[in-house]
Amino acid sequence: MGSLICRYDHIVFATKRREPVLTKDLRNVIFEAIKTIVKQTGLSVVAINGVSDHVHILLRMDQKHILSDVVRDIKRSSSSLIRKMTGQHFQWQRHYAAFSVSATGVQSVIRYINNQQHHHNEVDALGELNKFAQLAGEKLPYDLLE
Repeated sequence: MGSLICRYDHIVFATKRREPVLTKDLRNVIFEAIKTIVKQTGLSVVAINGVSDHVHILLRMDQKHILSDVVRDIKRSSSSLIRKMTGQHFQWQRHYAAFSVSATGVQSVIRYINNQQHHHNEVDALGELNKFAQLAGEKLPYDLLE
């Protein structure tokens, strides 16, 4: 009998220097590209959304993939696409945050990701990450603040 792995990761990463370059139209194209990139690895995007300077992705993972490799591939492929589309030098921030999500918490995280624009009327991206880190019992690393 095989193993059963049901693991969800909520990933957040930002544009370099948190520049607000992800317009609504660009985000829509990038989100579809990220879904394709993830699907090609054999994984699936459960939810994806973001605002002008960062992206949230809820991934369903498996035992064969390493999260850091998946995030690296997403960022590499999507940054290349953004450069082609805009003609500008674009980079994602080097670091990212990832939080494991229980199967019972998936629907709550989906709602949270789907309502990004509303959340960011109340709190900025760094406040949001600080909240997540505190809930996880962690301190936000300095690298994520840049």
